[in-house]
Amino acid sequence: MYLPPLFPTLLRTTGAGFCYNIGRIAAGLGTVFFGLFSHVGDFRMALLYAALLFLPAGAIALMLPVGAEERAAS
Repeated sequence: MYLPPLFPTLLRTTGAGFCYNIGRIAAGLGTVFFGLFSHVGDFRMALLYAALLFLPAGAIALMLPVGAEERAAS
């Protein structure tokens, strides 16, 4: 099934624009947020907090199902 014909063009473009730009907003807020944790010349805590974001991302990646391409390769 091909999904784009099920939605009007305005809704599709609005959704695509939202998804594209939410990353920019998160990056801007993240810069300000981590900037609050850094003292002048000391970015260790900000880098630690940024590095800790990879732990839940790695756990979620490990819980993802195996794709058909990977099953066929093994």
